[in-house]
Amino acid sequence: MIVAIHQPEFFPWLGFFHKMYLSDVFVFLDNVQFEKNNWQNRNRIMLSGKPGWLTMPIKKHSLNTKIKDIEIDWQSSNVVKDHLNSIRFNYCKCKFFNELFPFMEGLYLKQPKYLADFNLEFIKFISQKLGIDKKFILASELKLPVDLKGGTEVTLDIVKKMKGDIYLSGSGAKDYLIQERYQEEKILLKFQEFHHPEYFQRGIVSFVSNLSILDLYLNHGPESVTIIKSTN
Repeated sequence: MIVAIHQPEFFPWLGFFHKMYLSDVFVFLDNVQFEKNNWQNRNRIMLSGKPGWLTMPIKKHSLNTKIKDIEIDWQSSNVVKDHLNSIRFNYCKCKFFNELFPFMEGLYLKQPKYLADFNLEFIKFISQKLGIDKKFILASELKLPVDLKGGTEVTLDIVKKMKGDIYLSGSGAKDYLIQERYQEEKILLKFQEFHHPEYFQRGIVSFVSNLSILDLYLNHGPESVTIIKSTN
């Protein structure tokens, strides 16, 4: 059984869903320290014809606050109006805008307290639209210690807890994972190979890569999964 692990990101990019597609069990690592100015509360979409950041404001927190405990600051700015207008103004002419936007509007109007809840609701909805039907687990529900362990031991604990025999890691982890430990635990360590595909982007002359899944889905709808799979 292939286990993949990833923090619950904000409107994740294509590679996130590619990893999910390749896995049998996908664990959301919500019980590790929140990383400021990372992908957990921001991502890129097309804004006025060029890539720009969409950032979810969060409340002040201590340095060691876990992802699951980060609260959205809905009062710091008119985030609901600003975000929805950014998506509407830049993507309203896309083929699948009317299919996705009502969900986005509803999600923002609900104003979930926690960032992780917002991210997870979006991720699960999109994965369902893509037909990526996997078993989703929250790492925090596994009750495993993470505070004093490095990435290698945390992932090993999770994979063993899930009774997996293959751990699918992002390629960026090659620099810090201790690969010998997986051999010792008789777990096969595999690294994701993701080659970003090019696809039609309405109104864009030169293709822009590494954007949120929003960009792909609003342009291609359910067929987005075929584009994601084509990177294998």
